[in-house]
Amino acid sequence: MIFVMSGAFESAVSCGVLTRARLNEFSQRKEIERAHDKLREMDKLKSRFTANVHHELRTPLTLMLAPIEAMLGGEFGRVPELQHGYLRTMHSNGLRLLKLINNLLDLAKIESGRMELRLSEFDIGAVVLTQCDLARPLSEQKKIELDCEIAPGLSPMRQDQGKIEQILNNLLSNAIKFTPDGG
Repeated sequence: MIFVMSGAFESAVSCGVLTRARLNEFSQRKEIERAHDKLREMDKLKSRFTANVHHELRTPLTLMLAPIEAMLGGEFGRVPELQHGYLRTMHSNGLRLLKLINNLLDLAKIESGRMELRLSEFDIGAVVLTQCDLARPLSEQKKIELDCEIAPGLSPMRQDQGKIEQILNNLLSNAIKFTPDGG
Protein backbone atom coordinates (compact mmCIF):
# COMPACT_ATOMS: atom_id res chain seq x y z
CA MET A 1 0.00 0.00 0.00
CA ILE A 2 2.87 2.36 0.85
CA PHE A 3 4.41 1.60 -2.52
CA VAL A 4 1.15 2.43 -4.36
CA MET A 5 0.62 5.59 -2.27
CA SER A 6 4.18 6.80 -2.86
CA GLY A 7 3.84 6.09 -6.61
CA ALA A 8 0.56 8.06 -6.72
CA PHE A 9 2.12 10.93 -4.75
CA GLU A 10 5.15 10.96 -7.04
CA SER A 11 2.91 10.94 -10.13
CA ALA A 12 0.81 13.81 -8.78
CA VAL A 13 3.91 15.88 -7.95
CA SER A 14 5.45 15.09 -11.35
CA CYS A 15 2.25 16.10 -13.14
CA GLY A 16 2.16 19.35 -11.19
CA VAL A 17 5.79 20.14 -11.96
CA LEU A 18 5.30 19.24 -15.64
CA THR A 19 2.16 21.37 -15.85
CA ARG A 20 3.98 24.34 -14.31
CA ALA A 21 6.87 23.87 -16.74
CA ARG A 22 4.48 23.74 -19.71
CA LEU A 23 2.66 26.87 -18.51
CA ASN A 24 5.99 28.62 -18.03
CA GLU A 25 7.13 27.56 -21.52
CA PHE A 26 3.81 28.68 -23.01
CA SER A 27 4.11 32.05 -21.27
CA GLN A 28 7.67 32.50 -22.51
CA ARG A 29 6.68 31.56 -26.06
CA LYS A 30 3.86 34.12 -26.01
CA GLU A 31 6.25 36.77 -24.70
CA ILE A 32 8.76 35.97 -27.46
CA GLU A 33 6.00 36.17 -30.09
CA ARG A 34 4.90 39.58 -28.73
CA ALA A 35 8.51 40.80 -28.80
CA HIS A 36 8.93 39.46 -32.35
CA ASP A 37 5.73 41.22 -33.48
CA LYS A 38 6.89 44.43 -31.83
CA LEU A 39 10.31 44.19 -33.56
CA ARG A 40 8.62 43.57 -36.91
CA GLU A 41 6.41 46.63 -36.41
CA MET A 42 9.42 48.74 -35.37
CA ASP A 43 11.29 47.56 -38.47
CA LYS A 44 8.36 48.62 -40.67
CA LEU A 45 8.30 52.02 -38.97
CA LYS A 46 12.08 52.38 -39.43
CA SER A 47 11.80 51.49 -43.12
CA ARG A 48 8.95 53.96 -43.62
CA PHE A 49 10.87 56.66 -41.75
CA THR A 50 14.07 56.16 -43.75
CA ALA A 51 12.13 56.11 -47.04
CA ASN A 52 10.47 59.41 -46.06
CA VAL A 53 13.84 60.94 -45.11
CA HIS A 54 15.36 59.84 -48.40
CA HIS A 55 12.43 61.34 -50.32
CA GLU A 56 12.86 64.58 -48.36
CA LEU A 57 16.57 64.65 -49.28
CA ARG A 58 15.89 63.91 -52.93
CA THR A 59 13.38 66.72 -53.43
CA PRO A 60 15.68 69.71 -52.68
CA LEU A 61 18.52 68.01 -54.54
CA THR A 62 16.47 67.68 -57.71
CA LEU A 63 15.39 71.31 -57.28
CA MET A 64 19.09 72.27 -57.11
CA LEU A 65 20.02 70.18 -60.15
CA ALA A 66 17.32 71.69 -62.40
CA PRO A 67 18.81 75.23 -62.52
CA ILE A 68 22.33 73.82 -62.87
CA GLU A 69 21.15 71.82 -65.88
CA ALA A 70 19.45 74.93 -67.26
CA MET A 71 22.69 76.94 -66.89
CA LEU A 72 24.70 74.17 -68.54
CA GLY A 73 22.14 74.09 -71.36
CA GLY A 74 22.55 77.83 -71.92
CA GLU A 75 18.99 78.75 -70.95
CA PHE A 76 20.27 81.79 -68.98
CA GLY A 77 22.79 82.88 -71.57
CA ARG A 78 26.38 81.99 -72.22
CA VAL A 79 28.35 80.77 -69.20
CA PRO A 80 32.13 81.43 -69.19
CA GLU A 81 34.24 78.28 -69.56
CA LEU A 82 35.64 78.41 -66.00
CA GLN A 83 32.15 78.61 -64.47
CA HIS A 84 30.94 75.99 -66.95
CA GLY A 85 33.55 73.58 -65.56
CA TYR A 86 32.43 74.27 -62.00
CA LEU A 87 28.80 73.80 -63.02
CA ARG A 88 29.66 70.44 -64.64
CA THR A 89 31.42 69.38 -61.41
CA MET A 90 28.44 70.51 -59.32
CA HIS A 91 26.09 68.70 -61.67
CA SER A 92 28.05 65.43 -61.67
CA ASN A 93 28.40 65.51 -57.87
CA GLY A 94 24.70 66.31 -57.51
CA LEU A 95 23.87 63.34 -59.74
CA ARG A 96 26.20 61.17 -57.67
CA LEU A 97 24.43 62.28 -54.47
CA LEU A 98 21.07 61.65 -56.10
CA LYS A 99 22.20 58.13 -57.00
CA LEU A 100 23.29 57.52 -53.39
CA ILE A 101 19.88 58.64 -52.15
CA ASN A 102 18.21 56.41 -54.74
CA ASN A 103 20.40 53.53 -53.53
CA LEU A 104 19.09 54.07 -50.01
CA LEU A 105 15.54 54.09 -51.35
CA ASP A 106 16.32 50.85 -53.21
CA LEU A 107 17.60 49.32 -49.98
CA ALA A 108 14.30 50.19 -48.30
CA LYS A 109 12.48 48.57 -51.25
CA ILE A 110 14.63 45.44 -50.97
CA GLU A 111 13.94 45.20 -47.23
CA SER A 112 10.21 45.50 -47.82
CA GLY A 113 10.26 43.05 -50.77
CA ARG A 114 9.11 45.68 -53.27
CA MET A 115 12.26 45.95 -55.42
CA GLU A 116 11.56 45.50 -59.12
CA LEU A 117 14.04 45.32 -61.98
CA ARG A 118 13.31 47.44 -65.05
CA LEU A 119 14.71 45.38 -67.89
CA SER A 120 15.49 47.11 -71.16
CA GLU A 121 17.89 46.69 -74.04
CA PHE A 122 20.71 49.25 -74.19
CA ASP A 123 24.19 49.89 -75.52
CA ILE A 124 26.58 48.91 -72.72
CA GLY A 125 29.47 50.73 -74.40
CA ALA A 126 27.60 54.04 -74.31
CA VAL A 127 26.68 53.47 -70.65
CA VAL A 128 30.32 52.77 -69.73
CA LEU A 129 31.50 55.91 -71.57
CA THR A 130 28.83 58.03 -69.83
CA GLN A 131 29.84 56.70 -66.40
CA CYS A 132 33.49 57.41 -67.21
CA ASP A 133 32.55 60.97 -68.19
CA LEU A 134 30.67 61.41 -64.91
CA ALA A 135 33.70 60.12 -62.97
CA ARG A 136 36.18 62.28 -64.88
CA PRO A 137 35.84 65.45 -62.69
CA LEU A 138 36.74 63.40 -59.59
CA SER A 139 39.69 61.77 -61.36
CA GLU A 140 40.90 65.16 -62.61
CA GLN A 141 40.64 66.51 -59.09
CA LYS A 142 43.02 63.78 -57.89
CA LYS A 143 45.16 64.11 -61.06
CA ILE A 144 44.36 60.50 -61.94
CA GLU A 145 44.39 59.40 -65.57
CA LEU A 146 41.02 57.83 -66.38
CA ASP A 147 41.08 55.92 -69.66
CA CYS A 148 37.95 54.17 -70.94
CA GLU A 149 38.23 51.86 -73.92
CA ILE A 150 35.22 50.03 -75.33
CA ALA A 151 35.59 46.96 -77.54
CA PRO A 152 33.97 47.52 -80.93
CA GLY A 153 30.85 45.58 -81.89
CA LEU A 154 29.41 44.90 -78.44
CA SER A 155 25.93 43.42 -78.57
CA PRO A 156 23.10 45.30 -76.84
CA MET A 157 22.54 44.22 -73.25
CA ARG A 158 19.16 43.40 -71.71
CA GLN A 159 19.36 44.36 -68.03
CA ASP A 160 18.22 47.03 -65.60
CA GLN A 161 20.24 49.94 -67.01
CA GLY A 162 19.96 51.95 -63.80
CA LYS A 163 21.43 49.08 -61.76
CA ILE A 164 24.26 48.61 -64.28
CA GLU A 165 25.00 52.37 -64.09
CA GLN A 166 24.98 52.11 -60.30
CA ILE A 167 27.47 49.23 -60.36
CA LEU A 168 29.78 51.04 -62.81
CA ASN A 169 29.56 54.25 -60.79
CA ASN A 170 30.48 52.36 -57.63
CA LEU A 171 33.40 50.59 -59.32
CA LEU A 172 34.77 53.81 -60.81
CA SER A 173 34.31 55.77 -57.59
CA ASN A 174 36.13 53.11 -55.57
CA ALA A 175 38.90 52.86 -58.16
CA ILE A 176 39.44 56.62 -58.05
CA LYS A 177 39.15 56.77 -54.26
CA PHE A 178 41.78 54.07 -53.74
CA THR A 179 44.18 55.15 -56.50
CA PRO A 180 46.90 57.44 -55.21
CA ASP A 181 47.00 61.02 -56.52
CA GLY A 182 48.66 61.17 -59.91
CA GLY A 183 47.94 57.49 -60.63
